[in-house]
Amino acid sequence: MESLGFTPMYFQKRHKISFPRRAAHFEYVSPVSPENLIDLKTEVKKVGITSITLSHTFYKKRSEQTERVLAAKAEVTVVAYDDRLHEKTELPRKLVDTLKAMGTQKKV
Repeated sequence: MESLGFTPMYFQKRHKISFPRRAAHFEYVSPVSPENLIDLKTEVKKVGITSITLSHTFYKKRSEQTERVLAAKAEVTVVAYDDRLHEKTELPRKLVDTLKAMGTQKKV
């Protein structure tokens, strides 16, 4: 949310909406050691009525100067959840408008 211009608790405080994970799929490609640096690329794959699907790609490297190597891929779907009603709800309009303005396939 921060890379979109929202504080981490913005939607919780303003609308009582949280974004729990509805589904997640992870594919580990190569091992990562504690010495590795990790680069993360996140893209918005799909914006639905109540959910957002994000695609994450994790790259490892030994130092800032070395080439990146694919370490893992993940796809995570979060759903807008109304904490007052205890049910899913439509995505907040401000979030949808922000995602549309940057394009749904944009890196975040």
